[in-house]
Amino acid sequence: MYYKRIIYREQHESQIAKLIDSGAQVIGGGVFPYSGAYYIINCNDEEPIKQFLKQDPYNKKNLSVSEYFEIQPLTSDNFDNLAFTYDFK
Repeated sequence: MYYKRIIYREQHESQIAKLIDSGAQVIGGGVFPYSGAYYIINCNDEEPIKQFLKQDPYNKKNLSVSEYFEIQPLTSDNFDNLAFTYDFK
C-alpha cells in the first residue's frame, strides 16, 4: 500500500498544512511499517477536519480508510453528567 500512496504524499502533506493553517493542532502520522496512520486534532471548529478528510488524496484515491470521532473536553461542568451517565461513584 505504501508504494501506491507515495506519489500522493506531497498532496497529503499539503492538506495537513492547510488544516494547521486553519488553527488546528495536529499530532500523529504514519505507523511503521506503513500499515496505517493516526491523527489527533484539536481545533475549535470541526469543519476543517471534515474538509481534510474529504480532500485528502489518500481518501479520494481509496488508499486509506478514515474514521472521525469527536471527543469533548472533560471539564468540571460536564464531569458530573459523565459520571452519572456511566454510574461512577
